[in-house]
Amino acid sequence: MKQTILTYTETTMTAPIITSVEIQATPSEVFQFATVAANWKRWHPATISVSGNVHRSAMPGETIDEKIRVGWYRGTARWTVRQRRAPSTAHEGRWVIEGRADNGGTARIVYVLASEKGGTRFTRSLTYTTPNRFYAWLDRLFMHRLLVRQSE
Repeated sequence: MKQTILTYTETTMTAPIITSVEIQATPSEVFQFATVAANWKRWHPATISVSGNVHRSAMPGETIDEKIRVGWYRGTARWTVRQRRAPSTAHEGRWVIEGRADNGGTARIVYVLASEKGGTRFTRSLTYTTPNRFYAWLDRLFMHRLLVRQSE
């Protein structure tokens, strides 16, 4: 797992969390599973439930609502798909969503899927900002570590 250094500003904090795993399935199979929001709670512990375009891979401009939990925090986020490129023999797959939580924080998640060793290298990158100094302080104390743990 590769992580980058946190960058704090006066009122918000941006913290990329990058995880990568090799999966013994084709890039197309992994893309279809990972980009269908109804599957999120099966593989990501922050997801409580989802609604909206959840039973198929959402297209650019479409939205997904997610109830989330990170430690004691419970909230909702609305995600908008910004890019969807299914994998092919010519290029790797890429799916980008951007969202805003009900506490005012924002996030961007990028999935990259590349063919590797007869399977798929799946890389997930989460970049987020906190809505104010209080959340930046909480993030520095423990929330970022919880997000890293949930992303592993």
